Amino acid sequence: MKNLLLVLCILCSIPAFGQYRYFSNIDQNQVYNNVSFTGSNCGPRLQTSYKSFRQYISTLNYGYLSYDQPIKLKNGDYIGIGGRIMTFNSEFYDDRSFNFLTSYNRQVSNKNGVKQYLSVGIGFALSNLKTDQDHLRWPSQIGPNGFDPDLPGESINSNFFYPEIEIGLSYSLIKSENEYVKTGIAIKDVNQPNVSFLGRDPVPLTSALIISAMGSTKALDNLYWQPQVRFFSVQSNRLISLISNFKFLLSNKSNGIIVGASYANNKVITANLGVEIRKISAIFSYDLNTKANVATVASPSLEFGLGYRFCD
Repeated sequence: MKNLLLVLCILCSIPAFGQYRYFSNIDQNQVYNNVSFTGSNCGPRLQTSYKSFRQYISTLNYGYLSYDQPIKLKNGDYIGIGGRIMTFNSEFYDDRSFNFLTSYNRQVSNKNGVKQYLSVGIGFALSNLKTDQDHLRWPSQIGPNGFDPDLPGESINSNFFYPEIEIGLSYSLIKSENEYVKTGIAIKDVNQPNVSFLGRDPVPLTSALIISAMGSTKALDNLYWQPQVRFFSVQSNRLISLISNFKFLLSNKSNGIIVGASYANNKVITANLGVEIRKISAIFSYDLNTKANVATVASPSLEFGLGYRFCD
């Protein structure tokens, strides 16, 4: 019975641990998806995102707070530096990481105000995985009157540190704040660190491949179409996400409203609603398909992102 409980915990937790920490909105989380976009804004930037969903019998919550900024060099090149603190928790474990992010961005063209960049980035993280399971019910705690927490049981406690490395490569074409094309490829956990989970012997953490593209183009006066696509691959799982957002600029041009929807091949349809008020941006996403196929990756339900840039 004890082994059965352990197997159940592992089956419910391992598919989520370190594997499916993705956010539905690609453009608003571009640095999270690809470290080579570090420092790609006009100046210093703060970004935070939060996501909550259920997978199998477990509720998963994760989010991050990040800061990044460019350091300008000669000939239009710049270096991006930043940091990110991320938390991930479920009923079975908590995982926290502290990331240092950096990128080098080479300006390959600047014609008529249209700039093109080739960028490469690398990120380093120290992560801490904690397991504190004192509330599991063991056969030894079942007495004549049923479950008795005062009877001796067993705890599953661990505190494990491990390093993580991510790399990224990207291309950007920037015409203006609202007209651009960005595409890139990134690998999470490229070092495949050994991780001890639920007190088991350490095993390598599988790398994740992320290929993404995003853009914004003028459709009508004060209306911009912002398509996004992402291919996410880890182990035998393949997730393809398609997003179509529209940004409506208000009369003063510095404020806007974003509406749109996304579809992923794990049968998830998500509605997006966001606002931009001068230097502040916020976006909310909610899964409209409660019958998503949880056998493929994860089914999102609630996501919120907030950003602030220290420049115009």
